[in-house]
Amino acid sequence: MSGDGSEVLLAEEQGVRARSSGVAKEVEAEFGFGDESEGTLVLTTRRLVYVHEEEEEENLNLLPGGVGGRQIRFSDVQELESVARDTASVSISFPSIVSVKGKKGMMSAPKLEVAWNNGSKVLVTEFVQQITGGSRKRNLNDWGPVIERLKKGEQKVASLPPVPGKDTLEGKVLAVLGDMQEKGVLTIANQVGQRFKEEADSDHIQAACDTLVKSGFLVSTTEFKEDPFYRRISPLGADDLSG
Repeated sequence: MSGDGSEVLLAEEQGVRARSSGVAKEVEAEFGFGDESEGTLVLTTRRLVYVHEEEEEENLNLLPGGVGGRQIRFSDVQELESVARDTASVSISFPSIVSVKGKKGMMSAPKLEVAWNNGSKVLVTEFVQQITGGSRKRNLNDWGPVIERLKKGEQKVASLPPVPGKDTLEGKVLAVLGDMQEKGVLTIANQVGQRFKEEADSDHIQAACDTLVKSGFLVSTTEFKEDPFYRRISPLGADDLSG
């Protein structure tokens, strides 16, 4: 675990469906009934947080960058705290978790099943992954063992350098790479321009990315690609949960 006691963002999965656990709930969800909602699932060094995504774009103006206002991206815990949440959103501290299981079947999407105590009773919630594909290395079912180790204080979390301020181009690049996903220079430039309402030159973006690689914040992935792609380094190291 990180030794300074601060809360660190470890992983994020967008487009997650949350619902009460059980076969009946799965059937209800298939027909558009029940308590299912869609949002972003975030893992930190202290808790698991599900943020329900509102349909209206104006409700997400603190964290722009998604299509039609439906995606939320976090680059740090401060951004996570800044988002207004409704009753469908939940924050599950590790001490409140009774059990956590990752599940993945041949005919079903990867999911994370969490039994947790909300203070008055034990609830069982399923978080179901929607963004899948053969290129993914990790899925929601892989979160289970990592959360178990975090809960027990056994998970190694690397200490990364202080993050550059968002008044710098490097800080803005890190912000749009906060979802830990691999992106090309043009995608990063477009997202920086959209998020921070400024023109982002692709050459300047690549220079900033290369500086961040040297500083230990990013890795450059160029295999099978003509142009370099970049991904933010996870504090989880070898247990990196990014897809």
